Amino acid sequence: MHPRPTPRRPNPRLLLTLLLATAHAQTPLPPATSEAKVLFDQILTLEATPLGGRILVRDRAGKTTRIVEAGAGLDTLRRAEVRDFTLTRDGILAIAFHAILPMGASARYLGLYPLTGPPRLLPLDDIVCQRLAADDLTGIWCLGRGRDQGIAHRLAGERAGRWSLAAPKGITLDALPQLFSSDPGVLQAWLPAAATLIQWDTITGEARLRPVPLLLAHALTSLTITPNGTILALLPLRAENQPERLDTPYALFSLQPNQQWQRLPNTPTWPRGATLAGPNAIWNRLARRIDWLP
Repeated sequence: MHPRPTPRRPNPRLLLTLLLATAHAQTPLPPATSEAKVLFDQILTLEATPLGGRILVRDRAGKTTRIVEAGAGLDTLRRAEVRDFTLTRDGILAIAFHAILPMGASARYLGLYPLTGPPRLLPLDDIVCQRLAADDLTGIWCLGRGRDQGIAHRLAGERAGRWSLAAPKGITLDALPQLFSSDPGVLQAWLPAAATLIQWDTITGEARLRPVPLLLAHALTSLTITPNGTILALLPLRAENQPERLDTPYALFSLQPNQQWQRLPNTPTWPRGATLAGPNAIWNRLARRIDWLP
């Protein structure tokens, strides 16, 4: 009897290349959609309404499973201007919004909308949220200016621990950041102007910096992090001396250990303005659809 051969472990880089070979499915979205994200294999979209905006949750086929009006539960609301939104693993929809109130008053809130039961509305008097992310371990975090010298602030969460995270010395918050939580207890902020990814331990507050070079200035780049830690980005296909045009195509790249961007082979291009909606999806803004990656 011959011994059973030991199976070879797959090469993660080869698997990533094969998985991203082609966009194999698309989910059309309504023309009113202005933003889209994919979290826990669900599509979250923002649509304008007379009261400001609403968040819709859809499955991969595009079927709507939830609709939440931003600011719902705030009796004095005149209008809600959505700043960002995210979803927790247990289905709580979090919406950061600027509320327009009677007599010209205004205020900032975080709305927490569970699958069942009434919403919670948390005032954000001392925090200006730019981005939201949900950490499975510690709760909902906001990237923005606020308490003390911190740039990331925990807005909700049952676990005791830190409520503010600071950037390392010399790093400042810029205008177009992104915020991720790829693993429990880990929060990551990409700051394009600093060409840097900050990674925090949300329990200890320890911060580490990872350089994320940008190929070209003035590009509408977006970035995401896969479950195995690979950084993916949509980058323009143009030479450094070429101007950015409305028809400049964008392609999918991965950041290599040598800090060089490598285009993923056999992947299509997307129109300018498309963004990574998650590790396995691209928000094709021009076509108003989600392009799924296998």
